[in-house]
Amino acid sequence: MDGPSSLLARARGGTLVFDEIGDFDDESQGRIVRMLDALPTNAPRIIATSQEDLAQKTEAGLFRKDLFYRLSGVTMTVPALRERVEDIPLLASHFLARDARDGFTAKTLRADATEAIRHYPWPGNVRQLENTLRRLAVTAPEAEIGRAEVEAALGAQPAPRPQAGGATDEQLSAAIGRHLQRY
Repeated sequence: MDGPSSLLARARGGTLVFDEIGDFDDESQGRIVRMLDALPTNAPRIIATSQEDLAQKTEAGLFRKDLFYRLSGVTMTVPALRERVEDIPLLASHFLARDARDGFTAKTLRADATEAIRHYPWPGNVRQLENTLRRLAVTAPEAEIGRAEVEAALGAQPAPRPQAGGATDEQLSAAIGRHLQRY
C-alpha cells in the first residue's frame, strides 16, 4: 500500500476508496487511522467497502475499533445481486457498452441470454457479472450474445457452493420478512 501522503496526493480532493477494508492487516489499518487523523481541510471523501460485517469483526477483535468508528459515519448495505435481479439487465447493458467504448466489438444480449443471466445466482456479485460479460465481449462470435454463449461462460466458472450451516426455512422466512419491511 502507498504511504498516506501519497494516497492523499493522488486523490486530490476527490474520493479515496479502500476496497475490502475488512481484509487489511492490522498494520495497514493503523496506517489508515493515522492518515485519517491527519486529514487536511481539503481532504478527499473516504469510502471503504467490505463484504464482511465490520461491526462483528470489530467486536471479535479482528478489526480495529478506532478505524471502525472513524469510517462508520454513513453506512450502506447493498443487497446481493441475486436479490436485485431487476438490476441485472441494466448492469449487463452498461458493462457491454463500456467494453465497446474500451475497444471491444460492440455486443448485445438476446432475450434468451438476458433470461439466463437473470436466473444465475451470481455468488461473486457484480464483479462476477462484470467479468463474465467482459469474457463474452471478447469470446462471443456474433454481435448478439445468446443463451448458449452465456451458459458456456458460466459453465467455465466454479459452481456456486452451498454455504456451511445453510439457513433453515424459518431463518429464510425471517430474513425475507426483514427485507420486505425495509424496502
